[in-house]
Formats: sequence, structure tokens, C-alpha cells
Amino acid sequence: MKKEWVTDDYGHMYSGKALYSGKTPFQKMLIFRNKTFGTLLFLDGKIQISERDEDRYHQYLVDAPLLCLKKPESVCIVGGGDCFALEEAVKHKSLKRILMVEIDKGVVDFCVRHYPVIKKALRDKRIEIVYEDARRYLENTAETFDCLVVDLTEPHGPSKMLYTREFYRLTARRLAEYGILSIHTDNYVLFPESFATIYKTLKSVYPHIAT
Repeated sequence: MKKEWVTDDYGHMYSGKALYSGKTPFQKMLIFRNKTFGTLLFLDGKIQISERDEDRYHQYLVDAPLLCLKKPESVCIVGGGDCFALEEAVKHKSLKRILMVEIDKGVVDFCVRHYPVIKKALRDKRIEIVYEDARRYLENTAETFDCLVVDLTEPHGPSKMLYTREFYRLTARRLAEYGILSIHTDNYVLFPESFATIYKTLKSVYPHIAT
């Protein structure tokens, strides 16, 4: 049995069994098997993906911005160590460059071993993975992208420095003309204050926001 508390009085409970438990220099990892959702990936006790419905999340995060662009040729995924954002991006034939900047190689290796669909997607020769702090990487490159996808863990731990005005200004400098930034935010029902803070911070940099 696996429990995850989302707030002080609300959470989820999954029956099943753990398939793997381990840790990287950055976080703890767990793969858990559940009859309804298939395999679930937890990082530091928080669910990141479930095998049977991860596509809904990644379609909104990746496909939506790419489909808004006439013919996108480049995308940079910030974070996204589970690689399902990459798996979604390779479906777009117009893309010539698919870059992912992820600090934790352990998570990538972990998901490649446990998810055959990821192993298959990573054979795409358009993909480049850089294992580095994403903020530092974007500060040191002059490259621009048609789309930036920010696929991070919740803004309460190691990722919190990538939910700041300074970081969003940095992303704006790395977008090509008419480029689109796509980000993951907190749940506006469960965490309204956190969501409002992220929205206001984004609004201070980007005048046009769709939620």
C-alpha cells in the first residue's frame, strides 16, 4: 500500500507493490505497480507520472504549445527527467532539434530501464540530453528555441529557483520571435496561493498567458 498526502487533509492511496526503490544524489525514486494506473513513478514521495494517464498531462504540456506554432523546428525541455515530454515531442515531424536539460541523470536512466516506450523514443536522432542545472545552462547559451517546455517537480523543493521572475526573464531571452513558453504550475484548487504567485510572477514577464 502506498500513500501520498497532497495537502494536510487530502491524499491518495494506492494498493499494489513496489517494483523498485532507490535514490540518486538529488532525490529518492520509487516505481509502484497498481492495477488501475499501471506503474507509478514517485520522486521524494510525490507522484510524477502514472503509466495509464501520463499522456493527458504531457499532451497539454508539449503538444498544445507546439500545435500553436505554424512549423516549430526546435524545442527545449527544462527538467522532464522521466522523458515522457521527450516521448511526446518526437511525434512532431517538423522539429529538427529536441533538447532536454535535466540535472538528474539517475532519473533518466531509471525510466529508460523501466519504460520501454522511453527507450524507443530516445533512439530519435534529433534528441540531445544535457545533464546540467537548467538555469545555469540557459544563462550560458545564446541559442533560442521556438518552444520552451518547463517540466519540473512541484515548486516546494529543489525546483523552486526555477519558479522566479529572474528565471522567467531568462526563458524569454531564449525564445525565438513568436516563441511559446509552456510550464507546469501548482493545482489552482488545492494550492490557490501558490498558483496565484506563479501566475503573477509569469505575468510580470509575459503579457499574454493562457491557462
